[in-house]
Amino acid sequence: MKYIWIFLCFIAMVLAGIHPIIYKLLNKNINDLPIVLAYIFLFAGIFSLLYLTLNYKSTINYTKNNFTNFKYITALSLIILIFNFCVSYAVKFSPNVCICVLIINLSVFVTLVIDYLFFKYKFNIQTILGFILTVIGLSISIYFSK
Repeated sequence: MKYIWIFLCFIAMVLAGIHPIIYKLLNKNINDLPIVLAYIFLFAGIFSLLYLTLNYKSTINYTKNNFTNFKYITALSLIILIFNFCVSYAVKFSPNVCICVLIINLSVFVTLVIDYLFFKYKFNIQTILGFILTVIGLSISIYFSK
């Protein structure tokens, strides 16, 4: 159980790879993307409401003890909504979904800066070289894609 996070990361990786492909499939048949996104979040909300209802004791307990976290929950909800809106339109207009995902995955640099600024994480030379290699690889992919 110590390394379950690695397994969960791989599951998230697969889902993150499937996520834009589903948007690309949806974009072929629709003209009103905001309505489709609203339906996606409506269904996600229904699933969440069902979960909260089935676990109502834990839900009430969490709400009582962690009410201050709701400002972060609200902010994260808005970020997820805006993120999905941007990804959906980017995939719709992008000639190649893979290039789109490569650019989006540069978010690791945003995380790196935030990690350094707010959590005082120190990066070693190998980590920095890995990030530089990533940017070079991304640049080559974008430059030579048709």
